[in-house]
Amino acid sequence: MPPRRAVRGRPSRRNVKDQGVPNAHEMQPQGEVTNAEFREAIRMLSQVVTNQAGQQK
Repeated sequence: MPPRRAVRGRPSRRNVKDQGVPNAHEMQPQGEVTNAEFREAIRMLSQVVTNQAGQQK
């Protein structure tokens, strides 16, 4: 396996800033959430990502 290359700076953050994120809006912390609320949000996000990946095929 080839050796891993060290990455200088934070290119992933730079790329996100350069490209912009569509439909993104500023969010302010709303306080604490329950474990169930967090799990539901992650489940919905997972569904969206899965659907988008399916549409790109």
